[in-house]
Amino acid sequence: MYYTYILWSEPVPQQPGKLKKYYVGSTSNPEDRLIRHNRGKVNFTQIN
Repeated sequence: MYYTYILWSEPVPQQPGKLKKYYVGSTSNPEDRLIRHNRGKVNFTQIN
């Protein structure tokens, strides 16, 4: 089964390039996707 998700990325003071953004996508493993998102290990679709 696949899931559609919307992730909110909070700004990180130690990483100026990380801005407040929503990221949208789909995955078969939402828990792993969130871990990879938080580590900055994945590509994303940005919604402004």
